Amino acid sequence: MPTIPIDTSPAWEIDVWARNVLDATDFVAIATDAAGVIRWCGGALRRHLGYHADELIGRAFVHLSEPGELERRAESLSSELGRRVEVGWEAMSVRAQDGQPEEFDWIIRSRGGKPFAALLTVTAVREDDELTGFTVVARDPKGLLQVEQALQESEERFRGAFEHSPVGMALVSPDGRWLQTNPALCRMLGYTEAELRRRTFSDISHPDDVGVSVTRVCELLSGARSEYQLRKRYLHKNRRVVWSDLNVSLVRGRDGRPLHIVAQILDVTAQHRAEEALRESEERFRDLFENASDMIQCADASGHLLYVNRAWCDKLGYGERDVQSLAQDRIIHPDDIERCRGLFNRLMNGEPCGTVEARFVTRDGRVIVVEGNVSCCMRDGKPALTRGIFRDVTERRGTERLLDDYRRNLEDANRRLAAANARLEELATTDALTGLKNRMVLQQQLDEEHRRTLRYDDPLSLVLLDVDHFKSFNDTFGHPAGDEVLKQLARLLRETARTTDIVARFGGEEFAILLPRTDYDGAFQLAERFRLAIASSSWERRPVTASFGVATCLPEMTDPSALVSAADTAMYRAKQLGRNRVEGPHGKELSLAAM
Repeated sequence: MPTIPIDTSPAWEIDVWARNVLDATDFVAIATDAAGVIRWCGGALRRHLGYHADELIGRAFVHLSEPGELERRAESLSSELGRRVEVGWEAMSVRAQDGQPEEFDWIIRSRGGKPFAALLTVTAVREDDELTGFTVVARDPKGLLQVEQALQESEERFRGAFEHSPVGMALVSPDGRWLQTNPALCRMLGYTEAELRRRTFSDISHPDDVGVSVTRVCELLSGARSEYQLRKRYLHKNRRVVWSDLNVSLVRGRDGRPLHIVAQILDVTAQHRAEEALRESEERFRDLFENASDMIQCADASGHLLYVNRAWCDKLGYGERDVQSLAQDRIIHPDDIERCRGLFNRLMNGEPCGTVEARFVTRDGRVIVVEGNVSCCMRDGKPALTRGIFRDVTERRGTERLLDDYRRNLEDANRRLAAANARLEELATTDALTGLKNRMVLQQQLDEEHRRTLRYDDPLSLVLLDVDHFKSFNDTFGHPAGDEVLKQLARLLRETARTTDIVARFGGEEFAILLPRTDYDGAFQLAERFRLAIASSSWERRPVTASFGVATCLPEMTDPSALVSAADTAMYRAKQLGRNRVEGPHGKELSLAAM
């Protein structure tokens, strides 16, 4: 077969994703120029026909056909079209040239000479109405449905991975234009895909990061890099800064020409802020470490010093370089070494920290007394290093007095603070006038008992009571006298209630008793006991009575407020029916047998 010079123009290049899909299919895909010369072949060519692509590129497609088949087709088309159709490529492409993709059965010669029966589809390719070539697809008719399904599934998998990735993904042209972006990237930057396509990556990059981005892309295009990673800033549509970790790679065509750039863009704004905060914290720690007046040192598990602060060097007369080869035992007075080693061994065996008082020997032979704390840092369950913070306490007496005063003041302050906190807690949970639990505490207890009732099916009841004619009492005798009535009533409720009952002031002259694990009959009896205790008590100015409402939690009361509402309804029914009585939510009274 004669070979025609290969046309390597960009028109015959194919998108890498489309090439991968076509190579994975089970049909032969071939592209020719207008004269029928093969310019590109799909990967299935070798599987079905035994050829390598480079064996066919530059050769005429008709040389893969049987001459007799070409003659018969040319004769048939000439008769059908009413004009002479030449034996050769025209016989295979005449209908496609007229704009009608043609599908017909055909026999193709394989590399070993074995005929391959195929369903052939020939389609014309035009650019600006000019015929530039043809696509030829040869399929096994029996496997056509499976091939189409495989192609569709492959495309859907790629599209699904691209569209649904939580990481921003994009295809970018070599000149920096956004070709395709996924929804995650659009959400990250605040632009629609159409808006991004009208921009380059430089348009939405932070001005300070454009230079390094352009440099990296140029390195990709020149071949100096095949990929790169970069942390850079993008500008959101609302102009806020978005920090990202960028992973970029270049896709080239078979001729080595850059096709497009694949970018994965991960939003790390929160992570970057955390790292900045950590860096600032480390800088503050380093500043504190270096400028602390206390002597600070770190040593490895073998006792060699790793680093010390400036105060340590100043006190002992060593330079920072001297420390790098200094064993900790060399600065400890010989008489104190065994005691310090004992502490060191205890730390290595898991003791969290220890206090020590020892004598250190300076570089010029002076002795200073230090006192401090030593702790051990564990890594992977093994001792890694020890940390010590020491203070020069050579003038011990004065220092100890200061420390004792400080400790006493601190302990006194802590006691006062604890007492104040206890008082604040009492004020926050107790009604100031009656000393009973306040409504906030009642609500908390009600919520807790209600959850327990729903979970374990234990009974739960609530009693609400209101002092009868309390407004007229206040109007007649004054509010201070009314306050005394409320205090006495609170004492009566506390004395009458069981240890498990929760008595609280509900508001004004209203009180509540929460009765855990108490059914309706039990609650009604208790309410009657409370009523009798109030009515039979000795009151200074005039008899005092109260109206009671009783309710028990029902399965449909999924919210504790429903129980409160039922008890409140029952209490107002008691007031409407004459006061100084106990009523249930529906007028239910305690049975005589229960009484």
